Amino acid sequence: METVSTVGHQNENASSQYVGESSHRYDPGGERLLNLLMEKLGITTDRALSRTLDVDTATLSRIRNRRTPVPAAMIVKMLEITDLSVHEIKAVLRAHP
Repeated sequence: METVSTVGHQNENASSQYVGESSHRYDPGGERLLNLLMEKLGITTDRALSRTLDVDTATLSRIRNRRTPVPAAMIVKMLEITDLSVHEIKAVLRAHP
């Protein structure tokens, strides 16, 4: 995948961003949800969480870095493996820090 080069100058968005990737920043609720899930499941690393959710660690990284929202399929998996309710998940995603 081609990346945008930022060598030689500083840009406000100089975080080696992939071509075509949106610069939109999503609400931090996704990271809060991942942290809550890790706490509920007794998981301490994103690698272990990625195996539990059957996603790659890059997906978790994009959520934590507010580059992508939590995918619906991942929310369904969270509902299947925890006692969290849809209402609780929605509350975490909507809560403001």
